[in-house]
Amino acid sequence: MNLSDYSFHDAAILKVTEYTANQTIEFLLDFPVNWEENLFEHRILRFKDVTSYNLKEIPFSGNITILDITGSKNKAELITNAGNRFIEFSTCELIKP
Repeated sequence: MNLSDYSFHDAAILKVTEYTANQTIEFLLDFPVNWEENLFEHRILRFKDVTSYNLKEIPFSGNITILDITGSKNKAELITNAGNRFIEFSTCELIKP
């Protein structure tokens, strides 16, 4: 999956789960599916074979919201309203829970 194929702006991070046995990190998102009608649905942004995950965020009250995701094929920077998250991975996918 190419992260630049999707607009993650205003997607709220509801939960982050790390599966250490298979080096997977999942973000449960409240993801915008229809901007015109302001409709959001739950989606899982799954990163597989994660080799690095770093947070540079300030303490924040409420759900953290993604402003943008930048990066290359196997590296991503999630720019949020609380700071940034950096992740290195082999593959990723956006799926319905």
